[in-house]
Amino acid sequence: MILEKEREIRHALVIEEEELLKISGLIAEKYEEIEISARCSDKTILKSKDINDIIRFENHNFRKIESISIEGFNSVEENLYLTIVNKDFISTTAEFSVSSKKEKDLNYILGKLDELFLGAKPWYNFLTKISVFWSLFFPLLSIISGVVAILYLYLKFTGKILQDTSKLNLSTAEQLLITIIIISLLYIICSPIDKLRMWLFPKLFFLLGRQKKTMEKIESVRKVLFIVICIGLVVSIVAGLLLRII
Repeated sequence: MILEKEREIRHALVIEEEELLKISGLIAEKYEEIEISARCSDKTILKSKDINDIIRFENHNFRKIESISIEGFNSVEENLYLTIVNKDFISTTAEFSVSSKKEKDLNYILGKLDELFLGAKPWYNFLTKISVFWSLFFPLLSIISGVVAILYLYLKFTGKILQDTSKLNLSTAEQLLITIIIISLLYIICSPIDKLRMWLFPKLFFLLGRQKKTMEKIESVRKVLFIVICIGLVVSIVAGLLLRII
């Protein structure tokens, strides 16, 4: 009887050389034949039987390694397929399937892979799941709707600003147009912020070759932003206290 199990990793991953060596070593320990391929941002594909060839790749012409696949075979019945790739539409960063005749071996490999991928989970994992657009869309829409409703009631019952409240009556087409404009403006504002968030907190990143320098740059920008935010919070708190005292 052949047993087969599949697994998906849905949290963010920052894969270092050491972790990649452990993953490859685990597969090489259990399988006689191993095939490794890495896909770069410019569609270049690297293929080897030794993970060190991928690790030593210096990312010439600033090619970024975006995904790595590892296959292990003993036979048709005894095999493993592992791929580490960013799939935004289903939030998957790694998936693997293992086939074996022995349940003990199957569970051992799955357990070890789970441990390795859990160790590669970055501290900022929760930030990769937050969309700036959707986080702001509903609160801002609620605030705008509330302000419009209060303004309408104020004008209707007091008539202090407009004597003819019928001027506030908007057609369905006008209401739809206003809604589209608000959503478009919100998207235009949030889109670059979201891109900055994804650059600062990548969902999948391989710390290999020149990509190490890229991560150093990202970390330095993070520190500057956190310092600015902390200073802003301290200043706002101090200013609030001073205003109360004065």
